[in-house]
Amino acid sequence: MRPVGLSTSDAPANPTVERSTAMRLRSWLQIIVGLLTIVLLSWSVVVNWETFSAAVLQMNPWLVFAAASSVLAGLYVNMLSWRSVVGAFGIRLGYRDSARVFFVSQLAKYIPGGIWPIVLSARTGRAAGLAARVSVTSMTIALLIGVTVGAVYSTGALFLVPAVREQYWWAPVVLLAIGVVILMPPILDRLIGLALRLMRREAVPALRYRPFAAAIAWSVLSWALLGTGLALLVAASQAISPFEFVLSVASYAIAWVSGFAAVIAPAGAGVREVVLGLTLGSFLPAASVLSIVVVDRILMTIGDVAMLVFTISPRTRTRSVPDAAPAPLFVTRKFPPSIGGMETLAVSTHRALQAGDTRTELIALGRNNRNLVWWLPVASMRLFWRCLLSRDRVILFGDALTWAAMGWIPRSLRVAAVPMVMGLDVTYDHPLYRMVVRPALRRASRIIAISESTRGAALAIGARPDRVHVVVLGLPPAADPPYSREVARKRLEVRYGLRPSDILLVTTGRLVRRKGVRWFVEMVLPALDDRFVYLIVGDGEDRGAIAAAAEATGVSGRVHLLGLVDDDERTEVLHGADLYVQPNIAVPGDVEGFGLVVTESSQAGLFTIAADREGLVDAVRDGVTGIRVPSEDAAAWVRCIMAVSLGPDRAEQARSFQRAAREIYSVDAMASELRENLDEVVADLRPSRDEAQRTAARPSR
Repeated sequence: MRPVGLSTSDAPANPTVERSTAMRLRSWLQIIVGLLTIVLLSWSVVVNWETFSAAVLQMNPWLVFAAASSVLAGLYVNMLSWRSVVGAFGIRLGYRDSARVFFVSQLAKYIPGGIWPIVLSARTGRAAGLAARVSVTSMTIALLIGVTVGAVYSTGALFLVPAVREQYWWAPVVLLAIGVVILMPPILDRLIGLALRLMRREAVPALRYRPFAAAIAWSVLSWALLGTGLALLVAASQAISPFEFVLSVASYAIAWVSGFAAVIAPAGAGVREVVLGLTLGSFLPAASVLSIVVVDRILMTIGDVAMLVFTISPRTRTRSVPDAAPAPLFVTRKFPPSIGGMETLAVSTHRALQAGDTRTELIALGRNNRNLVWWLPVASMRLFWRCLLSRDRVILFGDALTWAAMGWIPRSLRVAAVPMVMGLDVTYDHPLYRMVVRPALRRASRIIAISESTRGAALAIGARPDRVHVVVLGLPPAADPPYSREVARKRLEVRYGLRPSDILLVTTGRLVRRKGVRWFVEMVLPALDDRFVYLIVGDGEDRGAIAAAAEATGVSGRVHLLGLVDDDERTEVLHGADLYVQPNIAVPGDVEGFGLVVTESSQAGLFTIAADREGLVDAVRDGVTGIRVPSEDAAAWVRCIMAVSLGPDRAEQARSFQRAAREIYSVDAMASELRENLDEVVADLRPSRDEAQRTAARPSR
């Protein structure tokens, strides 16, 4: 057999302006049709919600499970058909590499523009060692085989029409005979050659008949399994006769071929649903048809994603990369203008990435979690597109949930990617969250933890110790204000009605139980004399309980709940107070990942005292950037606060802590550690692509 050429494109070099205009018009039509299909299908479900939901709930769950299994099997067998086409070129491709190339390309069919699956197969095929032309041509041939087999199935369905079966029985017999003849490898080989010439593609070498025949056989089986999946959904909805079961199997082929013919519908959306409604509506009520059509579309979409995810090995895959470090891409669901600790961490991480590489890109949600419903699909498409355009990048996911939702995208495209975890995103105890997030973390080839405490939480859910690495977080120190600490103190006295002799304690951040603010008000502040005043900056679910505790213990006059303040007032508080306290306590299922607020206070030159627990152990170096006190030990807290506040060298110690905090928790230090970890992720993918290519290109025997 002659070797296959290595050209990467078979398209004409200079397309005309008219053709470009037509292609743009077709793309817009596809987008419009796709959106209209989604809107109309959703509208049908909403308008008929009561009957639709009742029909879905009445489905036999075991038969639905069987339908899903049949769909998954059909999708996998369809991949085997394409793999056999590749084998017909004399190239042996492993099952896992075949699955990666095929199922990644299949996801692209949901993008408006029918060429994307074939374009993407050229890119992913190269990663598996296939020449671009082999990938494109084999995908085209596999598609033509599938359409031909589907047409034969559809022709066979004519026997199910009584009038045709009784009066024109010879017509489907002749058509079936023609179909069988067409599926003969020598005949189909010639027809495919003709089709490629009409498509202005170069002719391909003669295909090997044995693997080519296997490709046809796999396609026949795939159609049977996918059609059976639809028929099982029909059976799950209501009892049906054998005739109706066979009609349901045939309906799938009729609908798919019709959808393929409607080129302006992405993935055949809308057209297939209409055809299924017509064929199944001949013996099913409208509510049942709607439920079956929707569930079948969902199963097919989930099946495409599931086959991609579960055919990727959890072991690290390898590829060669250029000598230059790949550009970072940071993906996070927590970012300003939204406010919170995770948002502050995300900003610090983004700045550190930019400090290490100015090519850093960002995909971020700057709103609350309610917006995840639309942001996750949109961000997934943006991420998919960027990975498709260039695999020479490394992706950092800002938390465990974002990794679980989108981490499979770079993994499937062999793009280096790593999640960063921060504590609560690992320990959050909702059953559904655990089921989705924890397996995704265990599959990660590397995890970046923001503290030793977070690393321990990751190990506790089953992550491998050699895969979890701690990166010390960094903050850009805020510029010193254009006024002295004495001036800041005077402003606080005026604003809050304080005395010059008062000793100001301050806590900032979200008011939740684990922060220990309520415990401090109840257990520590009453044991301190009246000079000690507590300024609490921030808001949260525990605010009411803190106010009630202050009233109950008689210290409400010394507790100032300031709520959310602007940056100027916050700066005045950090520069005018005497001590910063972070009295975290143990709360089951809720942990402090790091504690950026104590790093910020130390960098601002405010003497910082923190509980000796969880991520605060990393955020406060005892005796270096602050002092740690045993958590929930009220007597120890009182002794420490009294000793520090009355100590003659408190100001000098605070300046020493400030210098150390700015050095240890600097953006440059964090950037260096992040770059080192990202480089390691990339390095894990480097070896053995040449060996993979040699294996893929080895002729079959």
